[in-house]
Amino acid sequence: MVALSVAVICFGIIVPMLPEVQIEYFRRATDCRLSGETACASQASTAYGITQSLSSLGVLLLSPYYGKHSDSHGRRPFLCAGLFAQVLPFLALCTWNKDVRLFYVLQALAGFAPAPNAILFTVVADRVSPTERLQSFGCGAACIFAAFSLGAGFSALLQPLLGAGGLLRASTFTAVAASVVAMVLLPETLPAGNQHEQPRVVRSKSLARILVVPDSSRNEELLRSIAAVGLLSLLPEAGTTTIALFYAKARLHLSEQEVSLLGAHMLCIVGAGGFLWQTVGIAGLRRLCPSTLWVYQVALVANLLHMLGYVVLWAPWVLLLNAAFAGGPLAQPTILRGLVSEALPA
Repeated sequence: MVALSVAVICFGIIVPMLPEVQIEYFRRATDCRLSGETACASQASTAYGITQSLSSLGVLLLSPYYGKHSDSHGRRPFLCAGLFAQVLPFLALCTWNKDVRLFYVLQALAGFAPAPNAILFTVVADRVSPTERLQSFGCGAACIFAAFSLGAGFSALLQPLLGAGGLLRASTFTAVAASVVAMVLLPETLPAGNQHEQPRVVRSKSLARILVVPDSSRNEELLRSIAAVGLLSLLPEAGTTTIALFYAKARLHLSEQEVSLLGAHMLCIVGAGGFLWQTVGIAGLRRLCPSTLWVYQVALVANLLHMLGYVVLWAPWVLLLNAAFAGGPLAQPTILRGLVSEALPA
């Protein structure tokens, strides 16, 4: 767990610097230099958005497959494969002279590998009873957000001292080392009796089948509703998050260094907000609300306020204030996992 936390801290350091590295690469092109800074940021934003879309497509298509086979073959091999796929793009970015083309390719392919965060939550589900899963999911996500917030804070403090290049290399190699240690030390949590058993049929169904194919089963109807609402509510947030710092640069006319520092401060606040929502927020709402569905509705309201913040963006402090509302949208996957766990308690 310590090794995983160190890896997440390193990712928290790296992520705020990605816009600066990408814009710097696109500035090497003559046409971008002649067009100005906004054109460089626009090209980088478009390329990164396409990369993230392809990565998300891989998650959409293959997550049911990985979930099905982790139920019969164990969690550890899928978690190790996912960790390797996550660190490889950043390692290539550091060792390939900051050539983001290879980074984009590997980042897109990483989505077709098992998602480490999804496997981590199945590990949590293996260890706790169905009635305790929502709270346990929240605690697990809170640890991730706390580590990420700490990493973003380190990024804001160390960037002026080490520069983006030096900090990127140091953080990446540390993340690789921590991930390797985690791969070696991670235990298998799937009970021995469950391995090599055929999982329940519903778990092997794709998202498309759950959304489209009619089924009289009450659980299938609930899963269809959860999948549809989750897809519609998380899609705008996922798209906006991908381009938020590029958008801030173009809207506020910031330099790359200012964008990196603003991103570090913003992600530090996002991580802290996510931690509070996953701990105090979900626990408090669980006591006040009669059902998990009501908890999710409150998170949807926070999501709406968060999206409106981008519309009225006129100063860096507005972006930082808006980051404080990000905890609600970031809590939605945890709450959705709780709803699914209630529908499929086994």
